[in-house]
Amino acid sequence: MRFVPDDLCVFVATYNRPELLKTQLESLLAQTVRPEVITVLDNGGFAATRELVESLPGGVKYVDTTQCGRLGNMLTAQKLASGRYVAVFHDDDAVECHYFENVLAVLNDHSEEDIRLVTAMYRPQQVGRFRFPDEKPHAKGLIMNLAQYADFVLNAYSGFPFAFYSVEHFRKLDVEKIWSECEKWCDIPIQLKIVGDGKAAFLYYPFGVYGHHAGQDSADPNNLPDVRAWANLESYYVRALGDDLHTWPGWTNAVFNRRRLLTGYKRRGKKTISKKEYMKYARRVGAVNRHPVLTFLLSRRLVQKAYTAMRMRAFASSARPIAGGMFV
Repeated sequence: MRFVPDDLCVFVATYNRPELLKTQLESLLAQTVRPEVITVLDNGGFAATRELVESLPGGVKYVDTTQCGRLGNMLTAQKLASGRYVAVFHDDDAVECHYFENVLAVLNDHSEEDIRLVTAMYRPQQVGRFRFPDEKPHAKGLIMNLAQYADFVLNAYSGFPFAFYSVEHFRKLDVEKIWSECEKWCDIPIQLKIVGDGKAAFLYYPFGVYGHHAGQDSADPNNLPDVRAWANLESYYVRALGDDLHTWPGWTNAVFNRRRLLTGYKRRGKKTISKKEYMKYARRVGAVNRHPVLTFLLSRRLVQKAYTAMRMRAFASSARPIAGGMFV
């Protein structure tokens, strides 16, 4: 059975940024094909947010999640998700108008495969200055298993703000557990958990615009979680990549693991425990791979940069058209 626009369930999570939300909603409403309804999940409660949604033409629904706590938007999306694939977009980004069209084309051309995630490249831009690429949209990309996708994310791109997930597997997520482990670093663990023993599709065309602006949570050093959250994130990568040095994901694990853990302790979390205790915790949660000597020898910035450049070239050279054409 072919995928149609209403097989896509689209949410936009927002928190008191109606002026940014407007741009994102306009980009979603401008899609060449889209579901009948796009749902705004408002965890902030600004009257201006509801007023904005109600001022737009039909096709946008408002849901108040302010009584649902910090995870209210994600938990509500799980509860309300319908169709076959679901996306939870951010209120400070935007999407090129052919994105949904190409997501559906990928799903239809690979309906025999267990694709649980479809996402795309994005380009960071300052809000208020968004500009979509001039090049013609295309569906060139990669289909990857879990280990390959973790390898791709560490060396190339994640596409996490623009991901469509299988509704079946999205609903199975233990969001509260992932948040308790990784807090603000939970985006990639969510992706890796959903892909599981299925497949991920990545589109190389930059369909997404990732908004940069003052007060952005991802860039706020005062809002860092406990440093153990970073070790927990690394444990997801270690499990996904594996330790097999006959594979590229295994080598990525060896090249990145120690350096990521150490730089994570320096910059990525609140140092509530000593470095020794942190590394002991990392070993306990499975965030240290099984090749400590090799990992120590490879844990150099220049090695990592050269390795990443090589892997990015390899990924780019492997990319191919993964959809036969535009959605029809």
